Amino acid sequence: MSMSRDGRVHCEDVNNRKCESDMEQYAGLVCRWLVQGFLVLATLTFVIQWLLPRGRKYFRYQRSSEESATGRGDNSDEERKARIRQKLQEEHTQKANSYKDRILTPREEAKRIQKEEEFEKFLGPAWKGQGHSLGGNDNEEPDSTEVGGESQPNRTAARRRKLPEEPTLTCGDVKPKTGKPIQVIKLPDEPEESEEHCVNVILRTPVGKRCSRRFLHTHTVKVLLDFMATLGFSQTFFTISMSYPRMNLSEHLNKTLWEMGFQRQVTLNIEEKDT
Repeated sequence: MSMSRDGRVHCEDVNNRKCESDMEQYAGLVCRWLVQGFLVLATLTFVIQWLLPRGRKYFRYQRSSEESATGRGDNSDEERKARIRQKLQEEHTQKANSYKDRILTPREEAKRIQKEEEFEKFLGPAWKGQGHSLGGNDNEEPDSTEVGGESQPNRTAARRRKLPEEPTLTCGDVKPKTGKPIQVIKLPDEPEESEEHCVNVILRTPVGKRCSRRFLHTHTVKVLLDFMATLGFSQTFFTISMSYPRMNLSEHLNKTLWEMGFQRQVTLNIEEKDT
């Protein structure tokens, strides 16, 4: 019994020693890992602290380089645009000077010559032909002396002047003045709005006012001009035109509204004629 007990005690001691040695080895391994981890962390901290300022400086330098390159590119674009604008301005100036030399200057010179001719024409006599005396006897000596021996040509000419006698006309001889008969514009009857073959014409005046009236498709463009005249716009100085396509309706007086392409509604413009 004692021997077996001693053997068990010995085994237990051996096992305890082995466990203690394993624990010591494990603790030493953990300590090594901790020390190594601490060293690695310290190394990384040092490397980061050393690289971070230099990295920031490098990135700042790169950014400033890019910004300077972009600024130079923008300046070059602005310079190129400025050169293009200057070139276009020179071309426009050259064209304007050429137009002035070729057209404006000869036109102004022709107007000046025309005005000079008209002025010289009015400087001459208002009548042409042989003249005659106003009255009196040309053979008589004019009494050109007055009291004191002074010459009085104006009074002498007034005494010699003899105005022609005006013919007397009787009532039967007087002819009344004849002038142009006043033309009364009469527009056709306005069709009903429900009429199938009618078109609503809107006239836009130069002051922006709109006037509308209905006409039949068979009515001519002349009727539209008469309608414009009833609004107070003389056909001598004003006309009606289409915006698109650009067309002067005074050149198509005999065409019907259907031939002009007007269907249900159309807007036209009252414009002043080019003089």
